[in-house]
Amino acid sequence: MAEDTRAGVARQLLHDWASRGDGRKLNGKGLVGGDGDGMMMDDHGNGNRTDVKDKRLRGLLVFAHKLENDLTSLDASLSRDAFNFAFATVNGNGRFKDLENNIATFPTKLSASARDKAQELDEKATDIWNVGTRLKRSLPEKDSQETDDDGATSKCWEKRKELKQVLVMVRMFAFLVLDCANECDNSATYLHMGSRGKSNDKREKARGNLLRLMKVGIKTGKDCLNEQKIDYAVKVLEKLAAYSETLLHAYESYGIMEEKAVCARYTAEYFVLRTLLAWRQDDMQLAEHMFNKSKASKHLFDHATTESLSDTLYEMGKALLEKEQHTLAVKWLERAYEVLNGDELDKLSVDATELRISIIETLIKALLHEKTTESIQRAQDLVGLLEAEKLHEKAPSKACTVLDDMIRLRIKEFAVMMEWLEKTLLTMIWMTVSGRETDELLAIAEGFFSIITENVEKPIGVEATMAAHTVKLLLCALGRDDIDCARNVFCSMSDAAKEEPLTRFLMYKIAIRSGDVELAAECLEKVTLCSQDPTLLFACVLDAQKAGNKTNVLDALWMVTIIILLLSVIEGEETSINKSGENIEKLCRLFEGALHTVQKAQDREIWTILELEWFSKNSYNLSLKHLSVWEPQQSIRMLACCIGFVDCHPQDIGQDAHDDITLRKMFCNFCAATTFVSIARAEQNIEIQLQSYLNLRKHVTSFDHLLQKKLERLEEELTEDLLQKLSVLLAFDFEAACRLKDWDGLGEIILKAGICEAPTQVLIMTLKKITNVTWEMEGFDTIKLSKYMRCLFQAAMGNDDKIAEELIDQICMLAADAAETDVPYPTQELEWLATKSFNHAIDLYSADQDDECREMGREIYYCRGILCG
Repeated sequence: MAEDTRAGVARQLLHDWASRGDGRKLNGKGLVGGDGDGMMMDDHGNGNRTDVKDKRLRGLLVFAHKLENDLTSLDASLSRDAFNFAFATVNGNGRFKDLENNIATFPTKLSASARDKAQELDEKATDIWNVGTRLKRSLPEKDSQETDDDGATSKCWEKRKELKQVLVMVRMFAFLVLDCANECDNSATYLHMGSRGKSNDKREKARGNLLRLMKVGIKTGKDCLNEQKIDYAVKVLEKLAAYSETLLHAYESYGIMEEKAVCARYTAEYFVLRTLLAWRQDDMQLAEHMFNKSKASKHLFDHATTESLSDTLYEMGKALLEKEQHTLAVKWLERAYEVLNGDELDKLSVDATELRISIIETLIKALLHEKTTESIQRAQDLVGLLEAEKLHEKAPSKACTVLDDMIRLRIKEFAVMMEWLEKTLLTMIWMTVSGRETDELLAIAEGFFSIITENVEKPIGVEATMAAHTVKLLLCALGRDDIDCARNVFCSMSDAAKEEPLTRFLMYKIAIRSGDVELAAECLEKVTLCSQDPTLLFACVLDAQKAGNKTNVLDALWMVTIIILLLSVIEGEETSINKSGENIEKLCRLFEGALHTVQKAQDREIWTILELEWFSKNSYNLSLKHLSVWEPQQSIRMLACCIGFVDCHPQDIGQDAHDDITLRKMFCNFCAATTFVSIARAEQNIEIQLQSYLNLRKHVTSFDHLLQKKLERLEEELTEDLLQKLSVLLAFDFEAACRLKDWDGLGEIILKAGICEAPTQVLIMTLKKITNVTWEMEGFDTIKLSKYMRCLFQAAMGNDDKIAEELIDQICMLAADAAETDVPYPTQELEWLATKSFNHAIDLYSADQDDECREMGREIYYCRGILCG
């Protein structure tokens, strides 16, 4: 909303009142009488009275003009040096005192005359919003002030907070005026109008206005909640709910995909604000409900929304902890952590990193207050997340102090948790030995060990102390490229130490450098099973790439199941690696696994359209590119994956996107059908052959069904291409139906072929072949044959006269031969043929096609001779 150029924000605002002789003042856009009578300048500056019949609307416009002037004047004077002066202006200005009253009594349901003022209200509200935003940005920061002896800075800071409260009311007023302008413009009506001409433009404008109002409303709602203006927040969120419902209803039948995504994201942000509002109102049941709605929309969040929700949940958990409601505090803080941690941390703002640390610290406090075994262990896990190693890199003594404090505070719990105690001990030894501040670290370590000795009765395991040494020896051997030494160290380790993910990673590095394929595979599998964190697996991939071993790279990528990287390696190699059946098999299984995951997911919305599109496009492109190289079954599997991902797309993705994926599915059906026919023809096993024909028919049916639905909307060139493909598929379908002995389906296939508009010559020749074969069958007499010949002649006449003439010759020959049999050629059929031919000859004569007419006349004469016998 800020800096909205539509309302002319960039124009130079007047900072002082320009005095006039009549006691009125000019503000550059409107002339407001000293008595507030509502007289305003027109666009040409003539000062004519604008007729505003609705007194409430006139009062609203007058107050908005005056408020903008005062805010503009304040904006001009507000700086760090003149802050006190600027605030004195606010403090003594009755306009700002009236602001709260104007919000409370804001007019609703204005008269019909207000419609003419909708644009002016919108522009005025935009100006007020933008100048309020500039004022908010101009407020001094607390830490930038220098405190003097008389405490002036403290007073200034109090005034800043008071001014901030005023600016929240300014935003609230601007939002209400924008909403009023939208209602006056009757935007909601346009959302349900037709989709042609100006109606469509008005509908798009109405949707744009509502999206803009949602954006402004969300910002206003946040400010109101942050400043504890609960009544204002309730009013804003009520309007946001109405906007969202109206837009979602409008987008059910039409709308741009990008607009739908924006609306959905704003709706998700609305649920975040509702969660915060419910908590502010101490309604935890409603807060729980709204949080669940927010979580259901999480796939629509951008990074800012994620931070906003996480910050909201953190504030809730922190407040609950202060109220000593420890269980609830843990619940909401865990949610805050999960929401923030579920996003890509590297793409969040700097504040998000600090927020994450604050959440973890507060959550640890809440967990420790619960004093259960599970909560203590969870707290310990979170302490580990605070990255002692990162702290150690900056200040080793500080890192050791953290560990020392943790042991001192929780020594009784650690006394029964030997595993964690051993890990803490090893970490302390490692940091002490490798630290820069050796003397100080040794002193801390001495106290650390003394506490353990005094409070822990069980001896520390030998395995724990040996593990640290052996891992260090492995690192040294690897650093010297001493493979034999590294193997000896590994063999000397205990079984438990060998199974550690880090140990296995080090041995993986050694194995690929020594060419030990079995050990490399074993270590890779152990790393996969031992760790839920894929970091070490990524490290295996990078190390294999560094070593130049493509086979190991593929193996590692297979374990990580990163399809994108696997594709890049397969596609990037010009050698036989991209023709390897094993690698293609892995690729097929990856795509099939992804498709299975989508199809089985209870909440399909966790898969974004971009993800579905990526899988669909890549499976299609891969199968098409390698159709002549891969095994037919592998191509079929990839095409099936593409069709599956297309079917997983939501229905409301927009017409253009829907047309695109439908065409992709049709091409997949075509490729799959042609592949199945080649498999069936080459297959010796009858059962497999028939199954291939059955699968072929399914793809033909799908192609035909999709084509019938799209035929009217397709361009001519694309229609011709698809009809040509359909004709090919129907030929395969006919073959499959015959093989499957589906005799009833043959007629339907022939009817479908009619839409393909095959050339007359092809149609006639095909029908002639069918007729000739049929003639050889028992029980097929001359009478039945005559009906077939009538159909052939009728199809040829007018389309291909040469074929029609040939058919007349053939019929006459058949009639002559049949005359000597017990069943002669039907006389009525010959009469029909002569009549049709004569009429057609007249048509040819009328069209000045003399040669064609002459040829047809000869055929008629020949036919007449047969009739006259």
